[in-house]
Amino acid sequence: MKFSLPNLNKTSIIKLHLIFIFFSLLLQSCSKYDNNGNLYFEHLEEKEETYYDVVSSSLWFPVKKTRGPYMYLDEEKYTGSVIKYNKTILEFEGYYREGIKNGIWKYYYNNGNIKKIITFKYGEERSRKEYNKNGSIKAIGRYEKGK
Repeated sequence: MKFSLPNLNKTSIIKLHLIFIFFSLLLQSCSKYDNNGNLYFEHLEEKEETYYDVVSSSLWFPVKKTRGPYMYLDEEKYTGSVIKYNKTILEFEGYYREGIKNGIWKYYYNNGNIKKIITFKYGEERSRKEYNKNGSIKAIGRYEKGK
């Protein structure tokens, strides 16, 4: 059995290339992750957890409480890197551990310069460094137990 390609002219080849590029971009835009393995923030969902605690007084009775919010990917608390773009401009990048901000988070101006860098530990802000649009330092702060 002999296989042969039909005779294609330059215009047909260019059209096939464009179709291939279009579908490649379409598939890439449907992905939850970028090429570096960072999750696009839009795929996360914010949820609170409900639990019951016991309040003591003269009687012990259960009280419904909530904690969170946590960030979920599908039905699990997300652990990993995230990025968020505003159209084509990087807005922020950071890391979640068990659905809570943890580690270094960087926020950016529209010109691409860093706006602020915030360090979190288990969801609590530990330090903050803010910058002007031109890149010069605006403010530096440290927090102890959220203060």
